[in-house]
Amino acid sequence: MANKCILAMVKPHLTERVVNSAKKAGATGATIIPASWTGAGEAKTFFGLSLDIRTELVSFLVRESIGDPVLSAVM
Repeated sequence: MANKCILAMVKPHLTERVVNSAKKAGATGATIIPASWTGAGEAKTFFGLSLDIRTELVSFLVRESIGDPVLSAVM
């Protein structure tokens, strides 16, 4: 059985919405880790998205067959 790992950087007030959307698409759960950005230059954007220093890393491990629907749901 093949799996996919989907990682999402989410503002804390949106975490519940992201997890619920992923569950509706077939995910059975998530791991939520408090995170913050650090490094040289303190990036203000990441792939064109504005970043707040407070964020949460939401991780989903799903079967490969539902990977694309779950990814679409959390975007």
